[in-house]
Amino acid sequence: MAGHDESRLFIARYDPASAAWVPLFSVPSPAENKVTAQTSHLSLFQVMESVPQPAPSALHIYPNPFYPAKGHTQVNFTGLPAQAVIRLYSISGELVRELTANTAGMAVWDGRNRAGKKAASGIYLGSVKSPVGKASFKLAVIR
Repeated sequence: MAGHDESRLFIARYDPASAAWVPLFSVPSPAENKVTAQTSHLSLFQVMESVPQPAPSALHIYPNPFYPAKGHTQVNFTGLPAQAVIRLYSISGELVRELTANTAGMAVWDGRNRAGKKAASGIYLGSVKSPVGKASFKLAVIR
């Protein structure tokens, strides 16, 4: 794609209920000339270019609350600066997981802790840090 930064390409699916494009966590591979993503259903898709945000204030988290029993497989973090670090903590302050945003400003949490086990139901506190700013958030998990 001439004139575009291929490392910032991602795949989005169209959600007719909200009439909006929903970004999917994608892995661009400019050397192979491809972009890959996973989805749980068929839909209308398109390749888009993300412009990472200069500060984490544009953070968007979905689905929140995260309901694995309703078919949710991951939590998506978008609107981040490239390479921003996301830390999820239990309500008692224990580090549950650390993620890093890709060059498109996206990250995905699979609902598991650092040991690879499913995170328990509850409220999780999160922080986002990047060289240009910080943000905090709450995330609910309902199993």
